[in-house]
Amino acid sequence: MPILSSSLAVARGAGVKNTSFTPVANDVARNIVIIGTFDPSLAGSITAETVYGPYSSPGAVALKFGAGFMLDRLAIGVFAGLGTGGAGVYVIPQAEVAGNAATSTGFAVTGPSTAAGTLAIYVDGVRYAVSVASGDSAITIATAIAAAITADSHAPITASNGGTANVTTTSKSKGPWGNSIPLAVNIQAGDSLPAGVGVTVTAMTGGTGVPTIANALNALGTGTNSNNLPGNQWMTDLVHGYLATGTTAAATAQDQTTTTAVSTYNGLASADPPTGCYDHLVGKPFRCWTGDVTNSATVPSALTTFATTNTNDRTDQLICAAGSRTHPCEVAAVACGAVNARTGQAALRPYDGIVLSGVEPGPSGMWTADYTNRDTAVKAGLSPTVVQGGYVVLQNVVTYYANNTGIPSTSNGYRDSVNLAKLQNIIASDLATFRGAKWSGIAIVKDKNQVTDVTAKQYARDVQDVVDEYIALAKAWAGKGWIADATYTINALKSGMSSASPPIQVRTGGDGFTAVIPIILSGQGNIIDTTINFDISFAALAA
Repeated sequence: MPILSSSLAVARGAGVKNTSFTPVANDVARNIVIIGTFDPSLAGSITAETVYGPYSSPGAVALKFGAGFMLDRLAIGVFAGLGTGGAGVYVIPQAEVAGNAATSTGFAVTGPSTAAGTLAIYVDGVRYAVSVASGDSAITIATAIAAAITADSHAPITASNGGTANVTTTSKSKGPWGNSIPLAVNIQAGDSLPAGVGVTVTAMTGGTGVPTIANALNALGTGTNSNNLPGNQWMTDLVHGYLATGTTAAATAQDQTTTTAVSTYNGLASADPPTGCYDHLVGKPFRCWTGDVTNSATVPSALTTFATTNTNDRTDQLICAAGSRTHPCEVAAVACGAVNARTGQAALRPYDGIVLSGVEPGPSGMWTADYTNRDTAVKAGLSPTVVQGGYVVLQNVVTYYANNTGIPSTSNGYRDSVNLAKLQNIIASDLATFRGAKWSGIAIVKDKNQVTDVTAKQYARDVQDVVDEYIALAKAWAGKGWIADATYTINALKSGMSSASPPIQVRTGGDGFTAVIPIILSGQGNIIDTTINFDISFAALAA
């Protein structure tokens, strides 16, 4: 519950442990939580909806939860993006619910081959090179394809041909997840079918059943005890395996259910007073990363509709890698890892130019290649990528809140994901300061200068003490580049204290302080627009 003017129980609304008299603005530890399903055969050694970790490699996640299953695939993506970024990686497993695994007659082969060659098969962006000898039958080639996929324990599918020319593929994990596992043949430059060989690819379908993500989130705590990881850590970023958007009515309904649950746990921006992790007594907000790879030459209306339906959501961001043959949830996982690697270095840096390692770029001619389309997408609350030098690269990373018409675009701080990282740090440093020893066990006086007893003076606080603390915090925040200007905040505090409604006041009853502190977050250098004026008149040289 919020701290009300009628509250009497002792409470602190913000602060960090800091025994120094000078506030320190430290970057919060970056902690990524992965939510998804695991290999059901390992259920005996796993307690579902319990926090595991931290993990330092995807191999450890695969060993615990099953190679090739949802959690393994997401961990591979997170660590591919994270590199040596240093974020903690935790896992909350969920058992599969009643449903189906996606299946397909994935690769239907015709033959025989009339010349030797190499057949390039792709599953979730991973290339499997299948050697073909001259005269190989379609059944022989299909057997070789199934064997190549089976040899990769981390493949998200099983593959078999049962002595036929058709390779049957089945997702290891149940649910709509499997419907988005991309299958392809010959997508890289230089790939070609061996003479006489044909391969027809059929998309995965039929996957159903999505766990209730709210149950996994509740493993982190609820109410004012929300978002707790082991060791007094908290989740700064979330990745899950439950698709962000869908183009069918059923998928969209499920995606909305998942998105709403995540946003509600974190706290809807429209809530007043703040709720969830944005509650003053929690103060541990997080970001959630989702993805989409819809193959389209123009911005898909299903995506913009989904984004504009969720304009009070300041938690979720949808990373669009149009046409990519990488699973959309894995695109989000790579983006999450890569962004946190940068954030861990300096939280003020925007995310344009970050390469998404391992994300397949897809065909040319997608909507993200056009600036007007990207601009439309960003304004709607979508986060487009571009392909540069054969790599998928982040551009604007925004939340669905980007399109919130109730907030002027020039004041919409919840629009950009980088601002959420800054706010995480600002809230944490504020809480750390006022939950520290200096502000515990204190008495409030009107003027501390009137307290002459040396011992008593150590525990006396007045409004000016709070003002001085926030002046120091503003300088610390500006020193990190989280805010644009400390002077603005300092001057607003000083001038406001003489107004009828000062920004810092003693609470009615003298049991605490209320503070309203104005800050301007630092901006982003995403756009540089230059006009070069030129002339050919040498007369200008003499001027």
